[in-house]
Amino acid sequence: MCLLVVRKANSSWKPSKQEFQNAWDINSDGFGLAYAKNGKLRISKSLDETAAWKELSRLPDNVPALLHWRMGTHGSVSLNNVHPFQLSAVRDVRQWVGAHNGVLSNIVPEKDKTDSETYFRTLKHIRIADVERDISKLGYGKMSFLSNSGDLLIANEAHGSWRTPEVWQSNSGMDDKGFSYCGFGKSWKPTAYHGKDPILTPIECCVCSRQAVSYRDGFDFYCEGCATYPEVWR
Repeated sequence: MCLLVVRKANSSWKPSKQEFQNAWDINSDGFGLAYAKNGKLRISKSLDETAAWKELSRLPDNVPALLHWRMGTHGSVSLNNVHPFQLSAVRDVRQWVGAHNGVLSNIVPEKDKTDSETYFRTLKHIRIADVERDISKLGYGKMSFLSNSGDLLIANEAHGSWRTPEVWQSNSGMDDKGFSYCGFGKSWKPTAYHGKDPILTPIECCVCSRQAVSYRDGFDFYCEGCATYPEVWR
């Protein structure tokens, strides 16, 4: 379900090598980061684990940043589909990028684009209440936005958690929980079907019975909300 991490400007936090590895093991379809410094947005994307770690290691201290590990559902595994995406349609003197954790299953992606980028290309204004409404209509998940001025916005913030007072995460993907029977770990990776996108099958969450999106038939599934909280696994 991807992993989205937001770091405030007053922090030098970076994931440890083990935390990075845990996130990559589950979400290895690309890593991207963006940060704002001196009025400019700097964006880096990689499909290679070693190169991604090196780029992350060079992230400057005390600048606001977005980090995203991708688990592909729509669109090919390519640099073009690695988050974050530039929001060129937003009518603002500031420049913005956005990243998404989740699936917008009610969107038909443009050509080989992701569901997330297809949605971002429709945004003219970034109003969190409107974005949260759109997410609820189109699928599920959280989104974050960063401007070249250092503004940070989070949609569905309450569905994630603050790892530290300065670092927000969409889920606990950096922590090695070891709950492979719940679908986590490498076995949770979507299966490619003859080079096509994974088949998305709506099934019920085994905790709350909410209709969610699964990547496999006959597979125990926790919806995004239930999977976020450790007490579900106890």
